[in-house]
Amino acid sequence: MPTLHPPDHAIVFACSRADALRNGVLLHVTALARQEGFRWPVALTRPAWGDLTPTPADAARGQSLGSRLWDVLPVARAAIANPRRLGARRLDPACYPSR
Repeated sequence: MPTLHPPDHAIVFACSRADALRNGVLLHVTALARQEGFRWPVALTRPAWGDLTPTPADAARGQSLGSRLWDVLPVARAAIANPRRLGARRLDPACYPSR
């Protein structure tokens, strides 16, 4: 497994996925992600959730958090399955699955 930090950097803070979900740092979207074909639990960071949350003007035009998430999940799944197809040389995950 790749190292998350170069050896010369000290880890200042660490928490488990369960802690991050409990504290609201991560938001659980596994139920919807499973409908899109994900086989592992999926969570979004609070900033990613914020980016998907429509503004009042967007909501007035019919956009919703659910529909935006439904748009993002297939792209994420495609990127994980085949990064080259989307023009990436490799996929650098923001976090790694924990067991």
